[in-house]
Amino acid sequence: MEWEDVLRYYTQDWVMKEIAEYARRRWVAVEGMGRGDKRIFIRYWSRGGPPIFLEKYEDVEKVLKSFHFLKPRTFYSTINIYGEILSREDLDLPEKILASSIVWDIDGVEGYWRECVEAAKLLVETLEEEGVQTSVYLVWSGRGIHVHVNGLAISEEMRKKYHPLNISYNIVEYIIGKIWKDFEEIASSVKPTLSRTMKIENKIDIKRVFTVPLSLHRSLDLAAVCFKPTDLKSFHINWADPSDPHHNTEWREYEVGEADALAIKAVKSLKSNILPEQITVRHTRKAVSRPPGRARVIGRFPVMALLQAARYFLLTGDLEKAQSFGLNRAIFYAWAKRRGRGVTRKVSEAKVAPPLQMRKPEMRLVHLGDEGIYQDESGWFRIGEERQLPEDYRRQVIEKFERIIPYDKVWAYALDYLKQFPRDTLLSQKEFYEEVYKPVRDKFLDMILKSEEA
Repeated sequence: MEWEDVLRYYTQDWVMKEIAEYARRRWVAVEGMGRGDKRIFIRYWSRGGPPIFLEKYEDVEKVLKSFHFLKPRTFYSTINIYGEILSREDLDLPEKILASSIVWDIDGVEGYWRECVEAAKLLVETLEEEGVQTSVYLVWSGRGIHVHVNGLAISEEMRKKYHPLNISYNIVEYIIGKIWKDFEEIASSVKPTLSRTMKIENKIDIKRVFTVPLSLHRSLDLAAVCFKPTDLKSFHINWADPSDPHHNTEWREYEVGEADALAIKAVKSLKSNILPEQITVRHTRKAVSRPPGRARVIGRFPVMALLQAARYFLLTGDLEKAQSFGLNRAIFYAWAKRRGRGVTRKVSEAKVAPPLQMRKPEMRLVHLGDEGIYQDESGWFRIGEERQLPEDYRRQVIEKFERIIPYDKVWAYALDYLKQFPRDTLLSQKEFYEEVYKPVRDKFLDMILKSEEA
């Protein structure tokens, strides 16, 4: 869609009203395009100014006019509903939060939207078994589905007993644990791409944002239409066509207290997995590749990311770039494995073209030893449309280890382990995989735990 088409879409009265009503009392973020097609994320009205809140539908038009030079395309808002318009400083305070939406992020792969629908059915049916139905609605996110439970389905009494964010986190985690095996079966039928696999995530945190209903996707010409569980049988991706969106306005429906019993069950069941400071930290706590409760299981993905990060750090001394590199390599090797490519021979995503439908970011090919990796103009490593940031590494690697053992001990052990190998081994893609990673990939966590016990 050209900018004129985007503007024409958003300035429809009914679209502005839906966006503003949903976003009311939520902190809003807007994504636009800067120079060189660089994505810009806007969360404040001006530099040093107040956070963006939409209190009336005219405010949507105000955003479009105020930031027209960035060509705003996508609206996001926090899962949190606030009791009052806040200053920047207030947004860091959990006590300012009145309620929090309960959201599962089902992330799919283009061409496999039906599998996302099947996963959503599985999740919705599980919620119904827990007595939660009226307050549930779904949003097509562009490549997947966000399954929502209205935050006001948790009674005020319950929200006073437990913090709304804590309730949301626990419920999302609890349900993921219940459906995990069945979800994995659905996801196994989806062929991954270089940068995407089908997954379900718990992204609850204090500043987390999700796509606002009826917003346009940041790169795909699709609208974030809402629908109810009863619509799942008939849903089609054509509903998201912005020229004729099929949007259910019943996302407003909820039943106060409907999710209280589930909240109690989830909080009591999973409280041992939640850090006491969880609701005040600024990073996400989530489960993305295993259900909760497997206390001493970590998986190969975070081990690969950890060791690759330690490798980069020892060779360059740059910790933040090391985390970006580590996650990038873990994603790439997981993709290569699923595609059946031999990871012991020299492989590089440099040979893989980014998806044609995406706006192509400015990237350059850099090398660590004999290994080529794409890096964007900001210096972060990237696969396809996705760049890997330190906060992503925290969510997908650090937090998994921290459920079992403090990450600082994990990091120190990883550095000591890699220091045993010659520099030439760390500079060789093949030798690093064969001699450093492969021998310990299934026992690295046990090695750390045994060293701590000793």
